[in-house]
Amino acid sequence: MAKEVRLTTSLTVHAWNKDRSQIAVCPNSKEIFIYKAGSLDVATWKLLHILEGHDQIVTGLDWAPNTNRLLSCSQDRNAYVWTNEKDEWKPTLVLIRMNRAATCCKWSPKEDKFAVGSSAKSVAICHFEQENNWWVSKTLKKHNSTVLSVAWHPNNVLLATGSSDFRCRIFAALVRGVDSRTSTVFGDRLKFGDLLAEFPAHGWVHSVSFSPSGDRLAFVSHDSAISFVKLIAGAAPEMATLKFRGLPLKSIVFSGENVVVGAGHASSPIVFVNKDGAWQEGKELDTGAGSIQPIQKKQSTVAATLSMFQTQASRGQTKVETSLKSIHQNTIYAVQTCGADQVTTSGLDGKLVTWDLKTLPEAMAALKI
Repeated sequence: MAKEVRLTTSLTVHAWNKDRSQIAVCPNSKEIFIYKAGSLDVATWKLLHILEGHDQIVTGLDWAPNTNRLLSCSQDRNAYVWTNEKDEWKPTLVLIRMNRAATCCKWSPKEDKFAVGSSAKSVAICHFEQENNWWVSKTLKKHNSTVLSVAWHPNNVLLATGSSDFRCRIFAALVRGVDSRTSTVFGDRLKFGDLLAEFPAHGWVHSVSFSPSGDRLAFVSHDSAISFVKLIAGAAPEMATLKFRGLPLKSIVFSGENVVVGAGHASSPIVFVNKDGAWQEGKELDTGAGSIQPIQKKQSTVAATLSMFQTQASRGQTKVETSLKSIHQNTIYAVQTCGADQVTTSGLDGKLVTWDLKTLPEAMAALKI
């Protein structure tokens, strides 16, 4: 079962607050809109704030659940930490020292630092410096191209990155004075910036995600593949890659240890489940699009194009009304967890859709493992 609401003409990123009563979205612009969440009827949604501080398109949002701080980054090479004081959001500029656009951002699990990926082949790990009352950063390098996604391990120390250099990497991102020595699957004598593991792909790595326990890592690449990595203490990580039907995914998220939900250039999210230690592709969440195979989609696109040219020649019309059978009518850019057994997706069609995983028996069986 899916619930949809259209907030604007386009949605590239979104982030929920702790109790899911408010949501921050960006309509592919430099503004951030904060809504009070309502029911299916868009009239029940209330626009509370418009945050203006960035000079170019906002590329990343993340809402810290406990401290209630909103993190944003933009193509203007800046990041802001927004704090709410007396129902007014105030930004604090972060010194990330980037000479290229920021592409993604994520709070650490303890919310005492965050990561900002960039087109400068680097990631800024930022923490608050109490003495000077500002956010400062240290830089993770060792990438050969743009960093497209970041994900924190639950231990607050390890950071996974996905890059357009066809690689997924795991780094040590502990900061002196912020993190204490922590035992990890890679040992406890780690230094900031250590490259702990590197995994190849056959395309841009669009999204990375750790499981709730941190024992598993998943990442998706532009060759319509998803890879699952099992982290083993004292041994080399084990990686398995699964090629799936359809178009590449842009975003993935774990919903429990044994379920991954992904969405992207296809109009329907896909569920991947782990059964008996092996990952497999499950059903698409959107039943309207789930029955259409990739070849049929291609044929229908060609037929629609031919129909358009025929209409131009015979009737003089330049526009043919076409629509997909799915709820989303364009690329899905982001998928986020939203409460127990639910995820939300946002896309270039301006829709925010809530999906209930309980409608898929195989997903629920995996969630109970």
